[in-house]
Amino acid sequence: MSKSSEIELYQPTLYVYSKGYFQAQTSFADRVLQLGLSPDIQSSILNYTVIYRHLVGRNPSSKGSDPKWIEFAKGLSEDQDTTDQTWQFYTRQPHSIYNDKSNQFEGEYFGSFVQKLAIDRPTGDQKVEIHFVNQRRGQPKSDFSRQFTSDRIQDLTRLFQSVRNRIQNNNSFNPKWVTLVSWMNSFPGVIASLPSAFVDNATTVRPPELNFRSNSLWGQFLSNDGGVNIERYRQFQESLPKANDLNQLVDCFPLRVLSFRSPMEIFFDHYGIK
Repeated sequence: MSKSSEIELYQPTLYVYSKGYFQAQTSFADRVLQLGLSPDIQSSILNYTVIYRHLVGRNPSSKGSDPKWIEFAKGLSEDQDTTDQTWQFYTRQPHSIYNDKSNQFEGEYFGSFVQKLAIDRPTGDQKVEIHFVNQRRGQPKSDFSRQFTSDRIQDLTRLFQSVRNRIQNNNSFNPKWVTLVSWMNSFPGVIASLPSAFVDNATTVRPPELNFRSNSLWGQFLSNDGGVNIERYRQFQESLPKANDLNQLVDCFPLRVLSFRSPMEIFFDHYGIK
């Protein structure tokens, strides 16, 4: 690969995501197709990457495909590089330009965390999902570095105080569980900010439960400056040709997706919330 090609793939740009981040996903989609796990490249990208969300600006809906996705899917040509076509389409979208609000999604924000109400599949109860939001793009260290643990504990204390207040004032709001699913769950700074009973309950997420349409998986190829984590990217690309089924494809990812789940009361106790 030429020096200019490497710069184009790896370096941060004025966009939210760099080209190499998409290259990792299209390479995976291509290998899924080669192994006969998807009927065509469009389906492979749709079902095994988070590209739909980045092109359209939201997740796929049961109501049908977005017109932008239909335009992209119809325009994909076997005669052109899939990554190049994806990158060209992405960079034409207004929401692709990076700004301080670029990483926001549905939910209630508390510093570097977002909480979102959902349904706990094993029990049918309400639960609170926690998600990460890195506010320090371009800084030497991310929000979840160990040096910022005290700040993250303050964020989580405010988050769960808000949950407690809402429970007390809204009879229809009664989450019993808390979950956090991410490739970042093995980071020391993340672990140090959470209750040990939550972390100790970790399980590795694999197919069919693994969500390929999420940055809880694909975010591991991003660097804190908005570029690509080159070491993880290269390890991933070197492993893909050797994978011969879906589980082996998942093993190509340098970092596992871990799931934390525990009762809500553990958080109230841990953060001293009455």
